[in-house]
Amino acid sequence: MNTTDTIHSEQTRKRAENRYAILRTLQSVQPMKRTEVADYCGIRKSSVTSLVEELMEKRWIRLEDESRPRSPLVINENFWRIVSIQLDPGKITTSLINLQGKIQSTNILKDKSLSTKDGYLKAIIKCASKEIKNKKNIFGLALSIPGMIEPETGICINSINLPEFENIPLLELLQEKFNCPIVVENDVRASLYSSLFLEARNTAIESAIYIDVTSGVGSTLMVNGKPFSGAHGTAGEIGHLVAGNSGRICRCGQRDCLETYSSIPAICNDINEKLGLDLNSSLDIIDNIEKHPQIQEILDEACEHLAIPLSSMISFTDPEVIILGNQSRAFYKLLIPALKKAISKRQNGPSTRELSIEIGPEHSSIRGAAALLMDNVFKQP
Repeated sequence: MNTTDTIHSEQTRKRAENRYAILRTLQSVQPMKRTEVADYCGIRKSSVTSLVEELMEKRWIRLEDESRPRSPLVINENFWRIVSIQLDPGKITTSLINLQGKIQSTNILKDKSLSTKDGYLKAIIKCASKEIKNKKNIFGLALSIPGMIEPETGICINSINLPEFENIPLLELLQEKFNCPIVVENDVRASLYSSLFLEARNTAIESAIYIDVTSGVGSTLMVNGKPFSGAHGTAGEIGHLVAGNSGRICRCGQRDCLETYSSIPAICNDINEKLGLDLNSSLDIIDNIEKHPQIQEILDEACEHLAIPLSSMISFTDPEVIILGNQSRAFYKLLIPALKKAISKRQNGPSTRELSIEIGPEHSSIRGAAALLMDNVFKQP
C-alpha cells in the first residue's frame, strides 16, 4: 500500500468512527444541535456538517422540525424498521422495531410444528418473510435465541431449550433467504445490548454482569465497555454451574445446576411443594406473596443459590453494576434485597462495597438483538 492509499484508508476509518459516534450519541442524547454534537463527540464542526448531510441522505437521522433548516437533529426513528425475532420454547415472537429501539408491532406464533427443529426453521423463515415482504424500509433482520451462539459465524452450537438445535448455521441459512443485514445472537447477550445501546445514561458503563431469571438462569458480561463472549461464546454463563447438593436433575442431564434452584420453574416448584399452591410464573408469585408471605423465604433461598456462582463472578470482574432483566420490575424488586444480602455473606475485603443492582428494560432480548444489528450497520465504513 502506498502513502496515498494509507492516507485514504486512515481518512475512511476516521470518517466511519465519527459517523458512528454521531449516531450513537443521537440514540442516547437527543435532540442535539450540530454544534452540540461536535462538542459532545469531539469532532470538527465542518466534519459534522458533512456527516450530517450523508446521514440525512440515508434517512438515518432527520431534523426535529423539518420546516426549520437549522433545527436540532434526531434519529429518524420511524422511517426504518428492524424485523426482530425471538425464539422461546414452543413460541416465536416477531416484532418491528424502530431505530430508537421502540417496538412498533408484535406477532406471536404458538404452533405444534414448533416441537421439531425443522418446524422452528421453517417458521423463522415464514415469520421473517411475512414482515420483510409486506413492509417498506426494512433496516435488517435480527434473531435472538436461547442457546450457545458462535459470535462470528452465527452458528447455534446447541440450545437445550429448543428441539435438536445443535450446530445449526442460522446466520448462513438466513443470508441465503434475505438480502439485508442480519445478526444472530444469544438471548442473554442480546438483552445486555438493550441496556448498553438503548438506555440513556449520564456516563457509559465499562463493566457489568447481566442476569436474567426466566425459564433458566442466563448471564453474560460486559468488559471494557463491550459485551464479552469469550473464546467459545459462553463467557459469564452460570446457569449450569453446580449451586447445591440436593441431587436435582437438570434438563441438561446433569444434577444441581443453578437453574434447578433459581429459575422461575424451580422457584414455582418449590413454592407449590411447600405451600400446596399452583404457581407457574413470576406474575403468579407477585400476585400471591401478600397472601402467602412464606413465598419470600423461598425467594431468599433461591437468591442464596444464585449468590454461589455470582459472588465468584463479581470477584473476578469487579463490575460497576449488576443488571437484572427479562422479568417484571415487581418480581426483581422482591429479589434484590435478598440477593444483596446473600452476596454480602460470601464477600470479604474490597468486595464488601455496596453493590449496584439495577433492573433492565422490558422486552430486552428482542430489542437488544435489534440494537446489535443497528450497531453493526452503524459501524460499517
